[in-house]
Amino acid sequence: MTWEKVVVLVIVPALVLDCALHWYLRKWRLEELESYFPNNREVQAEKKFWWWNTFMNESFRLSAIIDYVVWPKKMIKRGEITEEELAAIPIVLKRWLIAYYCFSRLQMTGVFTWYVWAKLL
Repeated sequence: MTWEKVVVLVIVPALVLDCALHWYLRKWRLEELESYFPNNREVQAEKKFWWWNTFMNESFRLSAIIDYVVWPKKMIKRGEITEEELAAIPIVLKRWLIAYYCFSRLQMTGVFTWYVWAKLL
């Protein structure tokens, strides 16, 4: 088995898992996450601007909330969220968001590395 087949056998299932995680968070957890920020100006502005329930709009709204969970000190310092609002999110949801963030970044790095490597060899 060549290295190309091995890489494809690793990247394709990881890509499917990444898409499945994104779909799960977007379809079943987005509304729940937004309910923890009823008075947050930034979340409500995102929700108002991206009001259509299409793939891209829900993804943008989800990415804003992921930023709050992944970079809490930065977002608190910028005044976009308070510590109380962040503490209201259950730890299980925070873990889902952080796991998705880390896995998708790892997936993007792997695909980019594979693409550059394939072009150079």
